[in-house]
Amino acid sequence: MKRKGSKQKKDDPDKRGPKFLIWLVTTKCNLKCSHCYAAKFADGELSLEEKFSVVRDAVQTGIKEINLTGGEILLHKDGLKLINYIAEQEIDLNVFTNGTTLSEEIVKELAKNEVFIELSIDGAKKESHEKIRGAGTWELTISGARR
Repeated sequence: MKRKGSKQKKDDPDKRGPKFLIWLVTTKCNLKCSHCYAAKFADGELSLEEKFSVVRDAVQTGIKEINLTGGEILLHKDGLKLINYIAEQEIDLNVFTNGTTLSEEIVKELAKNEVFIELSIDGAKKESHEKIRGAGTWELTISGARR
């Protein structure tokens, strides 16, 4: 479903093939969540140019939306460069984050690029969230969400 403000064109004649990409960009993270699978894929990361090539190939294939996940993409040294590059392609972009690294600067950059944020909050209370994400994570996540 196209969300309000989507960069997708309404009259896309090619209805075949994949339309979105879920990309585990990095396994690096500042948390140790009990359910996380990212560490299983810790066999090296692509260079920034290789990441750009993946984006170009995805766009050529007809991908209309890219979902960046990890680990924590906002901790990656090239995370914002990759986000900016994807935003230039005029396709929808979602970033999955634990929210603990959402500074004012990062939030402004994401807003400028019309990035949709998927924020990981586990439960309605501090206790349930921290049982999964670790002690001290609730306030960091909520603080990030408020930005």
